[in-house]
Amino acid sequence: MGVGYGVDFWSFATGAGGGSITTAWEGTRNARFVSNSNYGNSAYLISPVLNLTGITSPKLSFYLGQESWQGEQNTTKVFYRTSATASWVQLAHYTNDIITWTQFELTLPNPSATYQIAFEGINNYGRANVIDLVKVFEGATPATVTSFPFTETFETSSATLTDWR
Repeated sequence: MGVGYGVDFWSFATGAGGGSITTAWEGTRNARFVSNSNYGNSAYLISPVLNLTGITSPKLSFYLGQESWQGEQNTTKVFYRTSATASWVQLAHYTNDIITWTQFELTLPNPSATYQIAFEGINNYGRANVIDLVKVFEGATPATVTSFPFTETFETSSATLTDWR
């Protein structure tokens, strides 16, 4: 991931620089957005161009933290675009207090050869937005189970069940 654009900037540091997230999730550094600027200012952390052709069901996994500070809460949005000239499309908006590293997983729609992902950190005077261990991977769609045949006698019943629905 590369540092993107905005009035403020993302940096690479250890933990959030205050609050309960004091280390990176993995390794020694994570991405961190903290702003001393105006309420509502934001910055983007933008991925390099990714070739997602040949991946039928791409997924994005990442760890996020954004702890509130005295009732104030920064937020994080996740976007994608299919080319450098395409509009950014919002995938998610995290607005809650996340006081420990928490893993999130999103399905990436419309895979292309020139795909990009962006994280927007939005300053609302909360503690830093922190992101770590960003991965894009093939996430096969699990099969839908319509019936699960079995035969089992339960201790509390003498009935034998042959189909679970």
